[in-house]
Amino acid sequence: MHDVENEIREMLYERSGDIAFDPRIPARVVRRSRRRRVVTAGAAALGAAALVLGVVAGLRAFPLSDGKGDVTGRPSPAGEGMPSSFVGLKDGELVVASTETGEVLRAIADRSIGTGDLEGELEPAGRSALSPNRSTVYFSLFHIRADGEDRRLARVPLEGGEPEDLGMGFDPEISPSGDHLAYRFCTEDGCGRALVLRDLRTEEETRVEVGVVDLGVDGSVWLPDGRLVVLLAPTPMDAGRPSEYRVVDPSRPPAALVDAPSVPAPTRDTSRGGLYGYHAPTGGVVIGQQRVKGRVGGVVQYADRRRYVSVDPDTGELLATVARGDWWQIHPDSSGRHLLLVDFKDRVYLSRDGGEPQLIAEGFSDVAW
Repeated sequence: MHDVENEIREMLYERSGDIAFDPRIPARVVRRSRRRRVVTAGAAALGAAALVLGVVAGLRAFPLSDGKGDVTGRPSPAGEGMPSSFVGLKDGELVVASTETGEVLRAIADRSIGTGDLEGELEPAGRSALSPNRSTVYFSLFHIRADGEDRRLARVPLEGGEPEDLGMGFDPEISPSGDHLAYRFCTEDGCGRALVLRDLRTEEETRVEVGVVDLGVDGSVWLPDGRLVVLLAPTPMDAGRPSEYRVVDPSRPPAALVDAPSVPAPTRDTSRGGLYGYHAPTGGVVIGQQRVKGRVGGVVQYADRRRYVSVDPDTGELLATVARGDWWQIHPDSSGRHLLLVDFKDRVYLSRDGGEPQLIAEGFSDVAW
């Protein structure tokens, strides 16, 4: 049975990029496809490594639990650094919800921010990002055309107001200083052929092309020092190619993303995929890993379940296991001790200080805090 399931996942992985990079597919299908891509690519590209539990002399031990929310790092009081609310997309509206209860506190922007598709169904916003001072929400919009759709960026005050259109783009990520915005470059033909770096103080932009035709930008995470880790995922031209992680210095951008320093890959029997956030306690970026056991009848076999780990962006060293399970999104808070997680059924969980994730809300297709 597992062989059949793995064969199906392999097939879906090979085809998942076709939708993710094709703007002509309705946005709701793109979003589902990207989730499926994480599932299938995760099944084909997530890895594991041994966890080391250190004890610092004179200080408290570094805790490690066996649940989904495995985290190593210095303990902190429960709730420290954890925002009292998060931003999310629920029923087509951009809303603010309580971290404690998941209750919707207010709407930032209603369904009118979306546009109707060719069947009259409203396509809502997606991929939200909150500025570090929690004053502004950046998000993506889908504008439907007769022959496809355009993906555009917008921003709106957290307190609500008229969204401001920022032009074409997708997957906004705000720098820790709040001065720069990174996003996937989009045209009418699709997204991901370049990374755009926008200086929010001057509105000047720098565009860095990928540099090869079989990889595309599929996400980015800012580091505290102002650098950016960029995920390059295989395009439909070569869906079987491994993803790559590149470290970009916006002050000295490379001629092409493939020319930027690479995050070293793990051992040959470990594969990786996804890019989920910065983990402050360890100073690493959160990616997915899974150990490859071997192949049976041409189908990849995995030795353990999915893990999400923190790795050093310069050395590729495994620093900690951050979470286990099947997650669509993982969002560490500024302290890195608490996680906001979304599964593939639009359910939101909260993991406090490395504890077992607890369900707090349902019906959210996207969150940020």
